[in-house]
Parts: sequence; structure tokens; C-alpha cells
Amino acid sequence: MATSAAKSASNCEDLGWTNAESIGDSAVCGETKPSGECSGEVTWSEAKDFCEGAGARLCKIEEIADAEGTGCRYDGKLLWTSTACANGYSAVPGIEKPTNPEPRCEEEYGEGIYTRCCADVAGAPVGRSQAGASRFS
Repeated sequence: MATSAAKSASNCEDLGWTNAESIGDSAVCGETKPSGECSGEVTWSEAKDFCEGAGARLCKIEEIADAEGTGCRYDGKLLWTSTACANGYSAVPGIEKPTNPEPRCEEEYGEGIYTRCCADVAGAPVGRSQAGASRFS
């Protein structure tokens, strides 16, 4: 099972996102309302389209909490990630706390899951976006 593109189509500066954080060997920024609207509950494919429609990408597990507090009140909700797991994709709480449960492996059509998008800092290579209609573009 493949994950979404490793790099975002637009970088943090292009998107006007100023909350860049260093994560491992890279730096990313994140946003819950990338085009000015909240995603609402979505499937994994809709979450991926939502982010890619804004020039961003789904966050990886290790990036998700770095965009905490970026709107929509999703910090306490499960959020889709681009990280694949045995039966689908990992969904994690949108805020890092020691009491948070471990990531859940959800099928693409899991219910009650929202999205947060990430982008890479300037100078990151452009990711490859897959063609397809999106209700968010």
C-alpha cells in the first residue's frame, strides 16, 4: 500500500504557512484549514484530495501534532496520516499528550476521522500529485 507523495507540491512559504518545525531530517509546516475551510469527517482518499487540492499533503504520523491549534477544533479528534499500516492507514489524535492512545489502523473508509495537512519548507523537491477529481479543489 503506497503513501501519499513524500513532498508537497507547494512549500510552506508559497502557502503562507509560518509554523514550520524541524522533524527528524526535514522541516514541515501544517494547517487544518489549508484553503480556508475545514474538512469535516472524510475518508482517507478525501483527506488526501483535500490536502493535495491546496498544494499540501497528508501529514506523516510524526508530523501530525506539529500543526496543533491550526483551526477547526480537530486537536482532540482522530486525523488521517499518509502512514500506511496493515489494513489501511494510520489515524492519530491531533495533539500530543502522554495519555493519547497509540495510532489506530483504519480502512480507507473509517468513520469519524478528520484531516490536517502538511507542507515542506522552501527548497523541497516538488511532490507528484495524482490526477483525480476532488470535492475540495
